[in-house]
Amino acid sequence: MHYTSPWFVPGNGVDSPNILNVNAFGLVGTTITTATIVGFRHSTFSLMAADANKVTYFTPRFAGFQLGLSYTPETTYNGPNPNGLFVNPNNTSIEDVVEVALNYAGSFGGLDLGLSGFYVTGDAPAFAGGDPEELGFGANLGFGGFTLGGAWYQSEDLGLFGPSFATGTGVEEEVWTVGLSYATGPWTVGVAYLQDEISVTGVADNKMKTWQAGGGYNLGSGVDVGLDLQMSDVETAFGDFESQSAGLVLSVSF
Repeated sequence: MHYTSPWFVPGNGVDSPNILNVNAFGLVGTTITTATIVGFRHSTFSLMAADANKVTYFTPRFAGFQLGLSYTPETTYNGPNPNGLFVNPNNTSIEDVVEVALNYAGSFGGLDLGLSGFYVTGDAPAFAGGDPEELGFGANLGFGGFTLGGAWYQSEDLGLFGPSFATGTGVEEEVWTVGLSYATGPWTVGVAYLQDEISVTGVADNKMKTWQAGGGYNLGSGVDVGLDLQMSDVETAFGDFESQSAGLVLSVSF
C-alpha cells in the first residue's frame, strides 16, 4: 500500500534494493570497543513485523481510498533479520505489533495520483528502554510516461543493538527518497536518490546517501535486461567512505 520512488532498473530500486553496493552497517559511540552497531535500513517501508505470522485485513477500495490493518502477536526471528534491520539481540521479540495504513489511487484526465501513509507500533522487551514506532508517507505522480515519486519514513527505538542496548539508549532513524522515471515502449530510464540518517542520543549521527541511475529494456515474455549505476556516500562516527558501482542486470519473471 506504500508509494515511493520508482524502480526503473529491472528487479532493483534505490528504496529497498535487492542490489546495494555498500555495507549497510555503521558504528556509533566513543571507541570501537564500546561502539553500538546500527544497521542502515535503506528503505521507507515498515519492517518492524517483516514476514512474521500476522493477521491482515484490507477494506474494499472506496472513492479511491483503501485502508489496511495488521496485527502481529510476536516477531521473533530465527535467522538473519531482513534488509539489515536489527531489532533485538538474542532473538528476543517485539510483541503486539499493530500496523495501520491508508492509500489513495486516482486519475484526473491524463494525470495519475497515488498517496499513502502508515503508522506502526509494538511492545518491546522491558530491557529495551522504549516501545518502537514507525511512521511513513509516500506519493506518486504519473503523466505521459513520466513517474515522479518519493517517500519519507521515521522510526524511534527500532534498529539498535550492541553494548548500549541494555541501558535503554534510544535511536531515531529518518529516511527519505525521491526519483523520476520515464517509460516508452519496451524502454524505461530514470534517476533516484535516498538518504538514511540514524541518530542516537549523545553520539554522532550516521548518514548514508545513495544515487541510482540506469534503465531497462523488456525483451518480452517476462525477460528484461538493464543497466544499474550506483554511487553511495556514508558518514559515520569513525570515518567516511564512498562507493561506486556499475552492473548489467538480467531479470526473469514467471
